[in-house]
Amino acid sequence: MRGVDAVFHVGPAFVRDEAQLGLNVVAAAQRNGVSKVVFSGVAHPSDQLANHVSKRPVEDALFRSGLEFVVLQPVTLFQNIGAPWPGVLGHGVFAEPFAASSRIARVDYRDVAEAAAIALTEDRLTYGTFELCSGEMPDRHEVAAMMTEVLGVRCAPPR
Repeated sequence: MRGVDAVFHVGPAFVRDEAQLGLNVVAAAQRNGVSKVVFSGVAHPSDQLANHVSKRPVEDALFRSGLEFVVLQPVTLFQNIGAPWPGVLGHGVFAEPFAASSRIARVDYRDVAEAAAIALTEDRLTYGTFELCSGEMPDRHEVAAMMTEVLGVRCAPPR
């Protein structure tokens, strides 16, 4: 990181030592004179979900680091639909690992990237923590209906 002004860190989800990797990024930034760290964490980092709780120590380290920082906390990514996408195309089934009636806020990672670019190149977000989400919270039935409309093929949650 020597000679770098700002760092954007996205921790690799579900890696056993994700928290330590993030702590190492903060420490390396401090040692090498980095001015600002932008961290893409997750909404609700205090949840007991493995991919959420590992973000909290990194946020805490940033808050205590003396570095300028911005913490981005995106909700579920629209891009996560990629995992069930083969079932949508092959069988018209949109399956996710939670109740079909659950209303889920989502965000497009391109919007997260835009927020990160602003955070890295401007000062207006410095020392802020921002939960990033869309303005809607459709349940899986509603998302499946949108898929049906766009694809022209019936799509539904599994029964």
